[in-house]
Amino acid sequence: MSVPSVDAPRVENVSFALARILQEAGYTPVSTPILQPLEVFLEYAGEDIRKRLYSVADIGGGEHCLRPDLTIPTCRHYLASSNGANGAEARLCYRGDAFRYHSKNSPKPSQFPQVGAEYFGGNNPIEADAEIMALAIDGLRRLGCESFEMEIGDLHLFDALAESIGKISPWGERLRQVFHRSEERFDKLLQLAREDSRPTRRETSSKDDAEPISADMVLGGRSVEEIRARFEERAERRSLPPLPEDIGAMLEKFLCIRAPFPRALKDIRTVAKAIDIAPALERLEQRAECLRKQGIDLKDAVFSAGFGRRLGYYTGFVFEARVGEMQIAAGGRYDHLLQALGSERKIPAVGFAARPDRISALFPEAAGRLEP
Repeated sequence: MSVPSVDAPRVENVSFALARILQEAGYTPVSTPILQPLEVFLEYAGEDIRKRLYSVADIGGGEHCLRPDLTIPTCRHYLASSNGANGAEARLCYRGDAFRYHSKNSPKPSQFPQVGAEYFGGNNPIEADAEIMALAIDGLRRLGCESFEMEIGDLHLFDALAESIGKISPWGERLRQVFHRSEERFDKLLQLAREDSRPTRRETSSKDDAEPISADMVLGGRSVEEIRARFEERAERRSLPPLPEDIGAMLEKFLCIRAPFPRALKDIRTVAKAIDIAPALERLEQRAECLRKQGIDLKDAVFSAGFGRRLGYYTGFVFEARVGEMQIAAGGRYDHLLQALGSERKIPAVGFAARPDRISALFPEAAGRLEP
């Protein structure tokens, strides 16, 4: 689907209306600086965002970037507050512009609005997940967005699988680490883990292994990065035994699961019947029950086992609302981010962000039913 045209006044109307809905739900509005520390986003924003950063340097040698999203800035705002210092519960919301580079031929805007909410702390992560997803859906519906699809996932499921596999094979932990960083790298690593044969003598004494890597090397059309990645793969292949074939096949089947939520649960139990992931499945069912109590039935939501891997800070439940292929809102849980940003304690967190520009273009009557 192409990016819809933007009507600035209507976008502002949708933006204000959604922000008001969040405030009415008990979320406190905050404002964050557009200019953010570059290092923070390079380290924690995820591969998809990192390559789209606008970076700037100041006269003192400091490196900054225009915020590519508002989640990390809101986390930093929370940590600087008294609630953040104590790890106390807080519900915050925001509205503002984010900036991501796109090529000049791309129809996607490099500056775009976001309105969202973040729930920090709390004693019940499952109820917090349900609250955030229900808030996102309720906000869209109150704006007048009725026909959108929901896709959900839970990265905890793969973590549970990897932990169980780790009791059988050392590949379990290695695959878990890469799963949260790069889809492409994970797919290559899983293929490598399933190979039955060891490198031959010819492979281990090839020209690529013998020659040092220099900054300007290009061999057979391969870049330095590609050559280095090949070295790393070979090192892993030599150091670890092959992943058992049945386990490798199970992982590939698991990652292909994408179905309406009730059927997906059955498929997961069937595919992973030899692996103990009962606690993770129980969390899925408990979250679904919490959502039902808030009027959200997941029977029509699509559950995808591999969904939510591109953003580096997500750690658990993830969801997305879209029309066709156009995302209008998305969110998830990121329990490790606040500690990575400097908190002395682990603080659970979950949130979502919506795109008023896309909402206003796809739903011309959006916000019209709300009172001024």
